[in-house]
Amino acid sequence: RFTLLWDRLQMTATFAGLLALVLRDRVFHRPNRFALPLLALTGIATTLYWYWSWDLYPYAFFQLYAAVGTLLMITVLRPSYTEAGYVAAGVFLFGISKVFEDLDHAIHSKWGVGGHPLKHVLGALAAVMILLWLQKRRARA
Repeated sequence: RFTLLWDRLQMTATFAGLLALVLRDRVFHRPNRFALPLLALTGIATTLYWYWSWDLYPYAFFQLYAAVGTLLMITVLRPSYTEAGYVAAGVFLFGISKVFEDLDHAIHSKWGVGGHPLKHVLGALAAVMILLWLQKRRARA
């Protein structure tokens, strides 16, 4: 269970960072020094709460909030930066990674490799999409 804590902590940090980036791009339209620390602390708190209580709901809610909130913002709000397709690709890959995680055993029995390791591969590809966006984006006029 201790190793799962570290798995979930790094995922939570990633969700918080992505949500803070999209909030800056779609909502604040300028730097906000409070978004990332508040989101990161909230995510870490939900993860530690799960570790101590075995109650997964706050962690799952934070994860769902980050995913759905990001998806809603990139679909509804106008971006401040170009190359928004990379963000959409990252969110899509993250969503597929969650499906692979949920179907871990079924995927293993069919393909011989579990869905959980594939989740990490897709999660890494999602991170690459966000890094490409940060590298290639330009401010819109």
